[in-house]
Amino acid sequence: MFKTIRTKTAKFLDIWKQIEYWKSPLKQVIAFILFWVMFGAAYHSVEMGLVFLASMYAHEAGHAYVYRVNGIKNRVRLLFPLGAVAAPESKDEDVKSDKLPWNNVGWITQAGLIGNVILMFVGLGFKLIPVPFTVELGKNIVAANVYLAVFNLLPVWNLDAGLLFKVVFSSLGETGDKIVAWLITLIGAAAILVALINSGGPWQVLINLVSNMGWIAFAIVVTIGVIRKSTKDDPSYYLSTQAMRLPQVVIQLLAYLGVCLITLIFLMKLM
Repeated sequence: MFKTIRTKTAKFLDIWKQIEYWKSPLKQVIAFILFWVMFGAAYHSVEMGLVFLASMYAHEAGHAYVYRVNGIKNRVRLLFPLGAVAAPESKDEDVKSDKLPWNNVGWITQAGLIGNVILMFVGLGFKLIPVPFTVELGKNIVAANVYLAVFNLLPVWNLDAGLLFKVVFSSLGETGDKIVAWLITLIGAAAILVALINSGGPWQVLINLVSNMGWIAFAIVVTIGVIRKSTKDDPSYYLSTQAMRLPQVVIQLLAYLGVCLITLIFLMKLM
């Protein structure tokens, strides 16, 4: 029974099967309506449902833009209830994307997150306009993009950070290089959390730790995800001409940590 459940789950989570199923214009309209209803019900706000849906689409538009920069024709599709995806529009384009240097692939994976960060600042700008409607709209834009970014910053499954760390560790064949990547990511994540937790004394430290358990859980999941990703690559991949050099890996990781920092700062403002 459990094997059957796993098989059905794997088929359901097969992105390409979902793209094939939802690719027709009519099904895209249906997916849009279903997402709007789902998000609106979840946040008890029709406006927030639309903002969340628009932010999800904008996230994928970031991926789509960098795909285009790299000469890959693609489409953004809604896959209810999995989310949205920017993917090559044909098998030929998919083959072309498979041949891209992994540094370019890394930027494709991070482009959606960077798009979310840009929209956080857009939302902040709306909040600064002294009009009730724009203030509320700004809050919704910030909240939607913070939630999307936090979710995709987790290096698991086929989420953005999961794909990023897959190409990162596939590019590193030497154990020493992998340790460098581990240290940059994990020490960087820990430093961010420490910097964000303002301590005014022993009791305040305890209060902050309890109130920020969400951040700690986030750090734990990132740690587990990074270590797991580092053990799943093929050691021969680093010999590929597509592989990143160590300086490129370092830049990718610093960009990832920068997005983590900005996102968690905005998250702190929401709490």
